[in-house]
Amino acid sequence: MLFIQIDTNKELINQLSTLNNSNILSGIITGLIILLIVFVFFRPWFYISKKISVSDGVFRFKVINFTLIKCTEIDFYLRQVSEIDAYPKGKDVIHELIPINTKSFIYVPGLIRGLLNSHRPNCLQVKCTNKDLSQIVEADNTYLELIIKARHGISNLQTTKKRQ
Repeated sequence: MLFIQIDTNKELINQLSTLNNSNILSGIITGLIILLIVFVFFRPWFYISKKISVSDGVFRFKVINFTLIKCTEIDFYLRQVSEIDAYPKGKDVIHELIPINTKSFIYVPGLIRGLLNSHRPNCLQVKCTNKDLSQIVEADNTYLELIIKARHGISNLQTTKKRQ
């Protein structure tokens, strides 16, 4: 009789150990799915317009925040990129920062608030009045590059977006 109870206890322990292995596996899978959702939906998404609007010597770059929730600490960098032929082959790339009037924003509302409001608070304009950019754009092997660095309001994930 004593031996039978020990066998049933061993079977019970074996059943519990197999349940723990399946619980651990399902926990790992659930954690990976949650991480995927966080990295897709809780990071900043921006669109930078391909066109530069010019009026009275002021160059404007238009940016739209497509993040569902607000973004914070948005920084803008405008730089001139020049490619020069290197000896004996290849190219050297030279970066030069161009000063802009609006360098950073503390807070930008998300897409949900932007769709509900007719003034579109999720859209931004970056102005450059210090330098004539038309000469840079028309030059050979030279182009402009606008860089945005932003943090998500909830997850604090950071992203960098470039447009040439």
